[in-house]
Amino acid sequence: MKLQETGHTAQEIRDLASKYMIETYERFDLLAETAKDQYIYDEKGTPYLDFYAGIAVNSAGSCNDKVVRAVQEQAGQLMHTFNYPYTIPQALLAEKVCTITGFDKIFYQNSGTEANEAMIKMARKYGIEHYGPKKYKIVTAKMGFHGRTFGSMSATGQPDNGCQIGFGPMTDGFVYLIGYEAQ
Repeated sequence: MKLQETGHTAQEIRDLASKYMIETYERFDLLAETAKDQYIYDEKGTPYLDFYAGIAVNSAGSCNDKVVRAVQEQAGQLMHTFNYPYTIPQALLAEKVCTITGFDKIFYQNSGTEANEAMIKMARKYGIEHYGPKKYKIVTAKMGFHGRTFGSMSATGQPDNGCQIGFGPMTDGFVYLIGYEAQ
């Protein structure tokens, strides 16, 4: 959506976000309007090199022509379904990922925090089954962020951050190493 189509100014959009959205991070003073490949553009058309890639979820670049065509084609056929039926793209992608990575199987997740929850469970289960009932601790880095589910919040090494404050004791079993210091 283009800013000029809304009848609002860039500042009014920022103000609406501040008024109606729960902010969990400090935003850049950038109103992202469009993106293409490795660039994101503000409402004036100023390009910015995008090092974030949607926090590592859009590694194909923004609006990559091949990805856009594939999404448009698939959305015209079947956009979303529940977990019970088989779908062709799901099976073909699983095969491709396993062939490339050498894994036997994969498990699709909706978000990074869900993927982290699965890894927390697998790591704890592995430790307990192979080394004993008290071998379930997981090492994470201070200043890291792992998501907003309770296990992922507990893995996040930021005890003085709003991510953890007010939720009571975190899930036991995480050891935090000194990571980078935010500047």
